[in-house]
Amino acid sequence: MGWLKRAAKFSLLTLGLASAYTIFHTSPALTPVGLLPWGKVLTVPDTSKPDGSARRDRPPLLQTQDRSTSPQSKAAAAWAVVERPTPLRHRMQAFNAHSTIEATAEETWEQALDLAGEAVRLGKRPNLTLDHLERIHALWQQAMVTLQSIPSESKRYADAQRKLHDYEPNLAEIRYRFDTVRSHFLLDVVNRAGVASSRVRITVCQVSTQACRRLNGKVPPASPASLIKVPIAITALQKVADEGLILDAPLSVKPGNYTEDGSDIQAGATYSLRRVLERMIIHSSNIATNEIIDFMGGFDPINQILRDRGYTQTVVGNKLVGDRTIPWPAVGKRRTNILTTDELTAMMVQVYRAERPSDLVLMNFLLKQRDRELGYAALANLNPEVIWAGEKTGQNSRVLGTTVATKIRDEHYIITVTLDHSHNAIALRQIIREIAAHILAVGHL
Repeated sequence: MGWLKRAAKFSLLTLGLASAYTIFHTSPALTPVGLLPWGKVLTVPDTSKPDGSARRDRPPLLQTQDRSTSPQSKAAAAWAVVERPTPLRHRMQAFNAHSTIEATAEETWEQALDLAGEAVRLGKRPNLTLDHLERIHALWQQAMVTLQSIPSESKRYADAQRKLHDYEPNLAEIRYRFDTVRSHFLLDVVNRAGVASSRVRITVCQVSTQACRRLNGKVPPASPASLIKVPIAITALQKVADEGLILDAPLSVKPGNYTEDGSDIQAGATYSLRRVLERMIIHSSNIATNEIIDFMGGFDPINQILRDRGYTQTVVGNKLVGDRTIPWPAVGKRRTNILTTDELTAMMVQVYRAERPSDLVLMNFLLKQRDRELGYAALANLNPEVIWAGEKTGQNSRVLGTTVATKIRDEHYIITVTLDHSHNAIALRQIIREIAAHILAVGHL
């Protein structure tokens, strides 16, 4: 009986295979289909000839089609090549693009580190020459430009921003040293003016490039005198902008801010904020300056704004005094007023770059300054291509000085000069005049 069961199973299996062969190879309409992962239909094309024999002239290919496609359309498209859907292709393209960005960013990162490393190694050499300083300066500049090219989409972007912050002091230091080494002509100018170089502070900067030359530029003069009014004006105009104040708003001048003054600002009277600021610069009013210090809330807010803007040596610590009368102190600790020609010139450069609306306001005040005995007189009739463009002067018993803007050919420059314990206006004018003539001759700094 066992052999009969096995025979029956074999007969059923044979019948099933024969039926399947007949279905798959004799009826194109019943060709089996299977669903692809993205929702299309996989068709296995008919490879038989009309006489039932196998077709061997071409191999079968896969074809995708919708479930609703007719059997005739299936047969007609049986030899089409399957394509991946558009969304997947876009994902692949995006992946490849991101991989390219990351690879390029990594290469750029390594290049920047190599440039900075070379700058550090070269900077450790003893007795650096002008050529060495120029090379180190160029390396730090190139390293920072390279870091800035890393796109924000890259994982290296945050690292690049941190490195830029780390590299900025290095670039500033080498730029200062490089510029100072090239400032030897200023000593010749001072010697020709017959002034001891130890008493002179000079800083000259080109506004567009911010390239500078200096002599004792980091050393504060004996007093800033009225030159301190420039940083006070800058901080007041920033307060106006930051707090959305109006320059034409009324400002009452407190009686306690009185000191000897040649302007038309009177203690106890009310003026517009704009007029008080104008008189501080245009007429160099001490009363107006003292009132602006109170408007700022005292010395500490002024100095904080200066620190925030990167001016670490300039200090406003005292109200201005005339011949005899000492004004009431402002809120905050009283200290000596301090500035350097380096920082004052940097402030003036920022003003004449006109990057903020407040810069244009202050530039207009500087163009209207009444005192024309120093920078203005020095540049007058020097050359038609040298034009005076604004100034703030300062003078007391300890110092004589000015910071003057000038346009030489198509470039603006700021020239700041102070003389300690001297009222020699002739020497100061000669120094300014020779600096402008030097720039005119060489074409740039």
